[in-house]
Amino acid sequence: MAKKRKPIRVGVVGVGRGRSFMRAAAATGMELVAICDTWEERLEPEGKALGVVTYVDYDAFLEHDMDAVVL
Repeated sequence: MAKKRKPIRVGVVGVGRGRSFMRAAAATGMELVAICDTWEERLEPEGKALGVVTYVDYDAFLEHDMDAVVL
């Protein structure tokens, strides 16, 4: 029996174009853990809806515990 792998923990930059990836991350075996954008009015509601941490500061976002970043 194959060992179950941990999902790749990913962060996404951009709530506009990144939205489709954010919503499909789980279906691709990834776990969305953080999103980053300077557009706070869209960022905060999206983060709440997805249950993830949000960042407006890119450097702080990169310090989040994740395996990969999608731009």
